[in-house]
This record gives sequence, structure tokens and C-alpha cells, in this order.
Amino acid sequence: MKKWLMLLAAVLTVVLMTGALAETAEQAKPAGTVTQTGDGTDYSAYHTGYAKRALGLTSAYTSRDGLAQLSGYDRAVYLKLEALMEAVAAGTQSDTQLEITYADLGITADDVWYFSDYGFDWDTMSEDEQDAAVYSILGRDDLVEVMWLVAYDHPYDCYWFGDRLSYAWYGVPYSTTEEDPEKGVGFCIPSGYLDWPLWICAYVPSTTYADSSAEADAFFKVVLKTDTTMTSRATTAAANAREILTAAQGKSDMAKLEYFDARIHALSDYNYDAASGQSPQKEGDPWQIIYVFDNDPDTKVVCEGYSKAFQYLVQHSTFTDPELECYCASGYVTFPSGNGGAHMWNIVVKSDGNYLVDVTNDENGLDLFMAVSTEENPDVTVNGGGSTYYGKYTVAGCVYSYSSTMQLIPLSVKMYCRHADWEPDVEDVITPASCVEEGSANGVCSHCTKALGVVVLEKTGHSEELDDVPEVPATCTTAGTAAGKRCQVCGEIVEGGEEIPALGHNIVNDDYVAPTCTETGLTAGSHCSRCDDATVAQETIAALGHDIQIGTSMRPTVSSSGYIEDVRCKRCGTYFVEGRRNFTALPNGNTLKLPASLTKIEANALAGVQATICEIPASVVSIGSKAFSGSKVLSIRFSSEECEIAEDAFEGIDENTWFLAPKGSKIYEWLCVRGYSVFVK
Repeated sequence: MKKWLMLLAAVLTVVLMTGALAETAEQAKPAGTVTQTGDGTDYSAYHTGYAKRALGLTSAYTSRDGLAQLSGYDRAVYLKLEALMEAVAAGTQSDTQLEITYADLGITADDVWYFSDYGFDWDTMSEDEQDAAVYSILGRDDLVEVMWLVAYDHPYDCYWFGDRLSYAWYGVPYSTTEEDPEKGVGFCIPSGYLDWPLWICAYVPSTTYADSSAEADAFFKVVLKTDTTMTSRATTAAANAREILTAAQGKSDMAKLEYFDARIHALSDYNYDAASGQSPQKEGDPWQIIYVFDNDPDTKVVCEGYSKAFQYLVQHSTFTDPELECYCASGYVTFPSGNGGAHMWNIVVKSDGNYLVDVTNDENGLDLFMAVSTEENPDVTVNGGGSTYYGKYTVAGCVYSYSSTMQLIPLSVKMYCRHADWEPDVEDVITPASCVEEGSANGVCSHCTKALGVVVLEKTGHSEELDDVPEVPATCTTAGTAAGKRCQVCGEIVEGGEEIPALGHNIVNDDYVAPTCTETGLTAGSHCSRCDDATVAQETIAALGHDIQIGTSMRPTVSSSGYIEDVRCKRCGTYFVEGRRNFTALPNGNTLKLPASLTKIEANALAGVQATICEIPASVVSIGSKAFSGSKVLSIRFSSEECEIAEDAFEGIDENTWFLAPKGSKIYEWLCVRGYSVFVK
């Protein structure tokens, strides 16, 4: 079943529209309206904020607090109205009313609303109650609240708004459906009606910004169009100013300032009517800047427009000088002719000084562009036009004085001074200057007291009296210096002190020394005869040790005697046993076999011991002093290759005692060299 529901709102003033049902969206007519007037807010006062924002003189004011309170369809309506407000404010749109369609709300033909979800019982309701239920689900009795929220959140964009708004509603085409048996009857908007209007919202413009040539809207009975020549003026001026800034890119700092001055003169003429109080134009901020950049020859400016336009271009440009800034100054000027009056001009602050720019008068034969003062007296007062002004600064024959509000500005900004013309005063030394190097310090201009940042401190030079420096002779490896004179301040040698080259080594060869059996030798080398430093160091060659040779020998046994004869070194010929020594056969007697765990035979440990044989295990690594002193052992036998033996370990042993040791071992050599009788094991 398809129905038309004529939704009526009983809020404020209600106007009913009757007639045949429409066949197309274009033929649809509102069924009723609501009109409401605000609390008397003068929204035109917000144009200053809007213009400043468009020109980049202030940050955008858009709170969107109202949007945060909304959701669903209300939020969608808010966003549509917000776009309307911004477009009208920018002058890109004249129409101040907006139709809201089902599609604008994000509604599709697949969306179904079930009456039971909202507490309605379709079957028990009358037809009027059913229509009312559809309205309560889809419609909005308090749409006017959303419209006011947009205005409250965007006061700058509403400067054209006359504090009166209206909205109207249309009949709602809907179809019922029972797709969900559990939920019962629901309704949807057929696809053919999604682009049909549901509401129409209208903001009534104020008489200041309404299009006086437009006819009243046929339904709302008021003009709903703005004069775009008025509303677009701020954005047009901002766009033109940006073109000037773009054209200045790539120019030097001074060329940019000259270009800005020339463009302002080309765009505006002085408003003599305003000076006499007869101008129909709006005065003050921001209109003076707008009139400079609006490309309208009929809008003229006074000194405020010239100075604020110049400041605007400087503040929105970039310069290689990081300290370059521009200020507007207000006060009183007296010209060389004696005429004068209240005035506004600019102060340009650069890293090399402060300069006056008077755009209003710098083309009147006066050198007032980037000019400096020739005479200053900041402490006097001047009477002009019945007001008191402060200071007298003479620039190109003109005397400038500041208004009372400018007294808060530091003197270093107000003074027109080229700092390079004055020696800086030093405040805090960063790096002291030395005899030969410059230093640095924080400095201030000695004329205008402006902080100059880091300034250079000249080097001091060396002391007049110099100390004598004796010669330092050169050595083989180190250069010397000639006698000279030294600065008493920094210690630098400023006279003489030339380098004497190093002498170099005087090389002498050191001969090779051959080692012997008992003496060490030396490798060949060299050294310096002057400094004794070795250029090729001689290395010690270890003694060769004896090469033991036994003439003939026969070790005694228990059944036969033995002998040993002619034990000598084959290398050096030294005899350790010369001739023959005879030994009797070993008697049957006891054998002293030391424990295999023994590692050390202490001093005097076996002194006077009696045994036929004493066997020393391989575990013994040292034998102490007089360990075998006076012992009566016929045969002492070693099992190990080496052992640390005290020189007097065998002192006073029986002369018939003989030893047994591994051939070629250190123990064997040690015993042979000391003349003991040793048989090879």
C-alpha cells in the first residue's frame, strides 16, 4: 500500500499547503513551514572576523560544539547546512535556502523501519495515527534547533545572516512491508522518491547583504539571495593579495619590499573624502585592507589602509633575513611644509637595523621608504590636533611622534637606526678574543640599544715585550728549535724559533757472537753511535749444552763388576771422567724404592741412608739440598727425563756410588757434568 503522509508540525507558526499530490520532485510543494527569529544578534559584526580569517589575519573560528551533540539524520542535516553557510559567506553562492532529500540523509530503498521497534502497534492504530507514527520515526519537529546550532558554531560565516530562519516540510511517500513476520509491519521509501525533498531550510539574509534586485521567494515571502558583490569582497581581496605574494617569490628581500610598496600604490588612491569625513565607505579594520586588494577603483583608502596592506604583505611573505618583521605605528607627523596630522606608517625591523616606511607619502617627493632617522629625542611630548604624542624622530625632514598606545613598544623598535653605523656595546662575552683569533659576544646597538645577537670581538695582538726562548738542540729522532722570542700573553713564539731538523741515526754494526756449551751467544745487529738506540737489536742465543760421550762402560750387576771410562763432551772436549773407574758387583742387599706418589725429596731427607739401590720414581720433580748427604747407596736410579736438583744434593755420597739415568736426558747431562759416574738406562 502506498500512501502520502502530509506531515504537519505544531511548532511556532504553522502554514498548511493544500492541493493535488505531486507527480514529480519538481512539482512537490511544502506542506507547512516554521519561522523563527533569534535573540537579536547583529551577525554583520562578525564580518570583521570573517574578513580577517580570509586574509589570514586571524585563525578560523569554527567550534562545531553543536555538531558534537548530534547524530544520525540531524548530523547529516548539520553538515549540509554548514556547507551552505560557508559557500554564501565566501560569495560563491547567492541562494540561502537548501532542500534536504532522503538521499542527502543517506536513506536507501533497502532501509526498513518497523513500527514495533518504536513502540507502535500498526494494527490497532487509525490511519491518522499511522501517519503520525511515520512522521515521528522519520520527521523532525525541532529541525529549527539544528539550523540554529550551525549559526552558533559558525558566527564568522554567518555575518550575512539576518537572525531569522524558516524551514518547511513535504509529504512523505512511503510503502508498507511485512518482510519480517516477527516484527510485523514496517515502511520504506521507494527508490523513485529518494531524490524528493523531505525538508527545505532557509536562512534569511540581513538587509545589508540581501540582493536588493532579487524577488521575494514565492513560498517563504522573503528575499533568500545575497549580493555576491558584497559577500565575495573579502575572499576576492585575499585571492588578489596571494597573487602579489606569489609574484614576489624569488625576489631579494629589498626587491620584495619595493615591489609591495609599488603594488599598493598601483592598486589604491588616497581617500580624501574619508579625511574630511564625507566618505560613504566603511572604515577601520579590515575594510581598509580589503579596499587595497579588491581591484575596485571606486574604493580608496587612507594611511591606515596603506600601512596595514604593507604589513600584511610582509607578514605573509618569506625573507632570507630571519629577523625581518613589519609593524604598524600610529601617531602624528609634521611635514617640512609645517602641515601635519594624525597618521599611520610602518616600521621594518631587519637584522642590520630599523627602518621607516611611509607608503602614504613615499611618492610625494619624500625619501620615506626604508629610511632612517637623522635626529631623535624620545623623551619629549608633542601636541597635535588636541592630542599629546611622544618623541620626535626626524626622517627626511618629516618629524614623527607616537601615540600613547605606542608607548608600550620598546624604544629599540621605534628608533629608525641602521646598526652598522654604530659600534656595538658588548654585554656577555661568549668566546674571548685572543692575540691571533677573533672572539664573540652578545652585543647591543650603542645608539638604539637593540640586541644584535652575536657580534665579533677583534683580536688583541701580541704583547709588546717578548721573553727570550733558548735553543732546543735536535736529536737523532726529534727536531729542535732555534732560539727566539715568545709573547708574554699567549706564549706563542713570534720571532725565531725555526725548526732544526732531526739529525738521524749514525749506524754501527754489531757482530755475531757464537754460543758455546756453557756460554750464550748473540745474533748480528746494529745501533746508533750517537744515541745508543738499537736499530737492529741483537738477540741472545742460548748456550748449546754439552754433548756427552762415554768412551767405554759396563754397568755392574749382582754377578759381575763394572766400569766407566773417558766421559767427555764431544763439542768442547771437556773430560768429566778421565780414565777408568771400576765398580764391584752389587751385593745382595736391600733396595730403597721411593713411593710413586712422591713429588719432592726434601733437604737432608735421605742423608746417611744405607741401601744397595735407591729407585727415584718419575713423579719426583725436585731434590733438596743435601738430600743424600753422606748416604751409603751403591746405585741411585732415575726414571724421569728431568728434575730440579740442588747443587749439593749428593754432597758426601760414597765414592763408589754410581747413577742410572735415561740417555740424553737433562738429569743425565747434569750428573755427567758434575763428574758423577752415570750409566745409561
